[in-house]
Amino acid sequence: MSDEKKLNEEITEAVEDTAAETAAKAEETAEAAAEKAADTAAQVEEKTESLVEEAKEKLEDVEEKAGEILETAEDKAEELADKAGDAVEAAEEKIEEIIDAAEDKAEDIMEAAEDQAEKVVENAKKNPAVPIIIGIAAVVVIALIVLGIIFGPSMFNKYNKRYIDVSGRTIEEVSDQMGMSLDQFLERFDLPKNMPANTSESAAYYSMPVSMIAEMRGVDFETLRDEILHFPDTITEDMTWYEAEGETALKYVVGEDYVDEYIEEYGLGSDVNGDTLFKEVREIIDEADRQSRIESEQAAKAASDEAATADDTTADDTAADDNTAADDGAATDDGAAANDSAAANDSADGAAEADNAADADTAAE
Repeated sequence: MSDEKKLNEEITEAVEDTAAETAAKAEETAEAAAEKAADTAAQVEEKTESLVEEAKEKLEDVEEKAGEILETAEDKAEELADKAGDAVEAAEEKIEEIIDAAEDKAEDIMEAAEDQAEKVVENAKKNPAVPIIIGIAAVVVIALIVLGIIFGPSMFNKYNKRYIDVSGRTIEEVSDQMGMSLDQFLERFDLPKNMPANTSESAAYYSMPVSMIAEMRGVDFETLRDEILHFPDTITEDMTWYEAEGETALKYVVGEDYVDEYIEEYGLGSDVNGDTLFKEVREIIDEADRQSRIESEQAAKAASDEAATADDTTADDTAADDNTAADDGAATDDGAAANDSAAANDSADGAAEADNAADADTAAE
């Protein structure tokens, strides 16, 4: 074998050995790297789990703390609500006291006004020179003061401010007509215990809960909601009748067969139909009913006044006839008395003449 060939074999053998060593070393390095990577992944996973657990614990702490804060806030809110409710109730009671005192004062002032009016009339009769207009003005001023005191309580009644007074009656009048005390009336119809006596009947009706309206109609809330008035899901039985009725379609309030007639009667306009919510037309309807009631009352009063005037006229005519008859009788009596007086005078004159004649005869003798 030549030296060159032997050298090549040695070189080839050396390269193969080096390659084998390099491959073995690379394999060892790869295994080491894989083991290290696995260890690192395990560490990362372990650390991640630890962080997750720690985060969960902190989240639980935060939720617990938030719950405590929320509970404290709710307690505080309830406390403030109770205090606010007590304050409102106290204020309403105070207002009622003021109203009662004002009404008592109004009665006193009215009595004084009537006395003053009588005095003015008497003075005017005794002294025509006193301008009656001054007295009338004084009475008018007193009357205005009384009206301000009488109607002032309505201005402070929050219920009367919200609703139109259709019937013209107060709950005090209604409860009296029903044979109930005001407290019994409020309890019977599930109304606020502090509702003032001068609250209008309409305001009380609108303030009743829906459940009470259902009871008055002889059905339960579900029947009223689902079968009669078809309330939306937002209406509950604790809401006021004003709220519930307002969310009801006109056709369910008046009846589908009467919608057109109803629209025409109240002049609601062409843009109103059966699907129109009642709250959109309620004020127009209530005000129309109120005006109708006022006109009826005025007509009834006018008829009553006319009847009273006719009775007074008849009484005056009868009195005049009686006076005429009395005057005629007095005249007849006066004539008879005059005749009697004249006869008496004639008799006296005759007697005087006879006496004189007798005296003359005596003197002649």
